[in-house]
Amino acid sequence: MRVKASPVVVTKRDVEVLTLIGLCKFMTTAQVARAIFPSEDRCRRRLRRLFDAGLVAVTLGDSASPNLYSLTKQGVAAVADHDLAVVPRLRLAGSIRLSAAPHALAVVDVRLYLAALEEHGEGELLAWESGSSGLAREAGLVDCRVEPDALVELRLGEGVRRVAVEVDCGTETATVLGSKFSRYVGPLRAGDVDEIWFVVVAGVKRQAHIAALAESAGVGRSVRVFAHEHTLARPVLPLPRGTSGDTKWGEAPNSGGSAMRIRDVQREVAANHPARDRRVVGRVVR
Repeated sequence: MRVKASPVVVTKRDVEVLTLIGLCKFMTTAQVARAIFPSEDRCRRRLRRLFDAGLVAVTLGDSASPNLYSLTKQGVAAVADHDLAVVPRLRLAGSIRLSAAPHALAVVDVRLYLAALEEHGEGELLAWESGSSGLAREAGLVDCRVEPDALVELRLGEGVRRVAVEVDCGTETATVLGSKFSRYVGPLRAGDVDEIWFVVVAGVKRQAHIAALAESAGVGRSVRVFAHEHTLARPVLPLPRGTSGDTKWGEAPNSGGSAMRIRDVQREVAANHPARDRRVVGRVVR
């Protein structure tokens, strides 16, 4: 329940929070904190103030699920007072089935990860579009009846790569995945899509299964399979090395003994890359 409180003075950081939530539609406290705040506790207290002021709405999860924050019309108006140009890209969330929330939130995790890669000096997120956008039509995905969770353009090294992002929560059968890979063949051969990234929530065995299906479909060298956990670590971890077709399973830092390897790589990154500005909102807007 909202409570009466003293009026909220909307700060620059509040505008970033509202913008980020409006771009991603639904977010948790942990996700907002990872992008903007130094701690979850400070983030939680500020989100509560924004909620009481009517700038964000809360969708309650069950006892095992986090609450979801979304933007209200008042929140959009607050952003418009400071940055009118971004307003057309903000979305009012509406309703969401709680069963669909884990997948939607994992997609947001990937978006935040790709935006944060620039902090590591490894990549730059140039565009993030839906799998049914004009960019997806240009890449031939709409004609091939394949709709990834996102289609992104990244500057990696000296080149720009167009990547189809698929977040896998373990619900699709081998038949469905095989059919999906077969429909990607045309755009991959035409060079309209450079890679497919499968970000897997369901564990290492599922990662190996998806990599094997990609090999069977003849697209293994264009498919990069890695753990959802990899996208959550901060300081941000580098991209997993190689694709399923040119790397032995277990060489990437997020497979095999994944939890331990991710912690090891995270410590190495922290030692060599001091903390920088955590705010990734500008890069997410792209």
